[in-house]
This record gives sequence, C-alpha cells and structure tokens, in this order.
Amino acid sequence: MQTAHPSVPDPLLRTFAAAALASLLASTALAQAPAAGAGRGAAQVWPRTDAMAALPAAITGLLTTAQQGAVDTAVQALANLSTAATNARNALTSASLAVPANATDLQAKATAVGAAEQALATGRADQFSKFQSDAGNVKAAALARLNPGAGGRGGVGGGLGGTILAEDDKSFLSIFDGKTLTGWDGDPKFWRVEAGTIVGESTPEKVVDVNTFLIYRASNVKDFEIKAEFRLNGGNSGIQYRSKNMTEVGPWVVGGYQADMDYANMYPGQMGEERGRRNIMVRRGEMMRIDDTGTFKLLGTIGTPAQVGDSFVPNGWNSYHLIAKGNILIHILNGRVSTVTIDEQDSVRAREGILALQMHTGAPFKVEYRNIRLRTLQN
Repeated sequence: MQTAHPSVPDPLLRTFAAAALASLLASTALAQAPAAGAGRGAAQVWPRTDAMAALPAAITGLLTTAQQGAVDTAVQALANLSTAATNARNALTSASLAVPANATDLQAKATAVGAAEQALATGRADQFSKFQSDAGNVKAAALARLNPGAGGRGGVGGGLGGTILAEDDKSFLSIFDGKTLTGWDGDPKFWRVEAGTIVGESTPEKVVDVNTFLIYRASNVKDFEIKAEFRLNGGNSGIQYRSKNMTEVGPWVVGGYQADMDYANMYPGQMGEERGRRNIMVRRGEMMRIDDTGTFKLLGTIGTPAQVGDSFVPNGWNSYHLIAKGNILIHILNGRVSTVTIDEQDSVRAREGILALQMHTGAPFKVEYRNIRLRTLQN
C-alpha cells in the first residue's frame, strides 16, 4: 500500500509523460512502512493511493510550458476519480478488519470499489486517447532538446550528427477500410465491423471452443512493420504475424509468432508463438537470442515486466508497433520497446506468413482493433 500524497500526479499521466518523452518511465513511489516504534498489538490500516513519485528533473526539463500544462490539466481531470477509488479501497480495507465481520457491509464496499475502479479506468482511457494524437509531437520536441543543432562525432557540436524526427506513418498502408472486412476472413459468429473498428466478441451463447482468428487474406508478410490500436474489456487476444493457417485443426486456426495481449496486463508487449516452440517466447523487457539449437539466451533487458507494461490501459485504446526484418523481431507497446527477439533457429523459424487477429478461449469478452497499417520493408 502507498501513503496518499495529493501533490503528485496520477500514475497514468506519469505514463503519458514517459511514453511521450522517448519512453522514459518514472519510478513508482515505494510503499511506506509503519513508523518506527509503532505498536504491533492493534491492526493498522495503511491507506492506498494511486499517487506516484514526482517526475524526475531529467524528464520535467524536457517538457515545454504548454506540454506541462497539458499534463497538469489531465491530472486535475482525473483527481476526483482517483480520490474516489482510493477512498473506496481504504473503506473496504477497514471493513475487512472489522470485528465482528459484517458480510453485507463488505459486499457493499467491494461493489463500490469495482464501480470506482471502472470509472477511473474509463477516465484514464479518455485522457490517454487525447494524449496519443500529440505524443509524436511531444517526443519530437523532447528529442530536439536532447540534440540541439547538428554536430558530427568529434566536432565541437557533438550530438548525433543530425536532426531526429518523430516517427510518422509515411509509406504505411491501411489494411482495414473501417467499414467492412474486405481482405479479411474469420468466423462471422465472432467477428464484425462496428463504428470504424474490427470487433471480436464471445458471449455465453457464442463460446470460443478453440482459439480462432480473423485472417488477413490479401497478402502474406515477410519483412514489414505493422501498426495497430487495440482495446480489451476482458480476456486475451494477440496479433499473429509470419504465421500459418492450420486448416487441419480448423478453418480459422493459426500458429506462429504473436504479439500477445490480455486484459489482466500480464502479457501485453511480450512475444509468443501460438502452437509453436513455446507459448511464451520472450517476456516483457527481455532481449532474447534463440540460437540454432533452439537454446534461449538472454542478451539484456529493457526494463522489468511491470515497467514495460505500465502504459497498458484496460478498457482503453493501446497501440502496437511490430517490426520484423530478417530474423530480428521487435515489439513496441504504447511507444515503448517491449521485446527484442533474434531468432536464429533456422530449421523452424518463420520467414514469411499471414497476419491474423486472435479471439482466445475463456470467459466472454470483447476485443477491438482499429487503424491497422502495414509497411513492407525492402531488402
């Protein structure tokens, strides 16, 4: 649990600033221990809050006045929702320690926590969507301030030798028209188009018995980049690439590389291999080499799984940027590199294959995809 501190920003907005500033992530505030000498006889309730440590100077120094103002405005917009969620959780904690226990009160407070958490998650998603459209500009401004002017190595100016620009969508082509599933093929029981998004949905009456996929039939992919936005209200999904249609199992069953995702935020960003060598190939934060014998060798880390997954928004829009060039595979989640895989197992690695979107088995849920763009990389 963390001690409340009204002067620090909501954690998602910390994520906004971090993702916008070349994926720098600020550390969370550590939970405070009981005061020295505190008695151990009576139960003590330590309030939990979503507050986090103040932005490090190295990050805040990169923000312009306008950018800092936008962050502050969003913090204020979520302040009441964050406070309500904190109060609801603390009330539930207190009720759980009451003697004798009051089951009715506990149930009511648990319901209140769920409602407060849902409202906060929705608010965060709304704020994150506002930031996403401007993230590239913020990142470009930050990089420009990190690398003022052009100066070659060894020159008086130093730096990287040229201007750094924010990533854009130049030469990316949309492979979803926003209205129909033209070019795509999947079980119509689960897949449809609604309000400009591809929707995959299971219900108690429409159960996914085996993982099923919406397959992009217009072309295969080899060396490419793909960008897509996705939103989950539960369950598990993923983007398959360089994969194969396993028709011997079912007409819409796919196996191969996967950019994983799930509502519980255990998997977004990681590398999986559906029906392959390992279900989980590379965990979030890992840079992994798979040698020609199939041995997995950790080259280094990008961050902890929690740090890499910190930007994921349940019930809100998130982004994937996937890059496959030769045997190097890179996953970028919400603007932060999440995994790097070098697959040298030549006998089994995939060089080319299909793109597909996953509907996973399990409890009913809905996944949405939009703004799906593809760029072919030249040799």
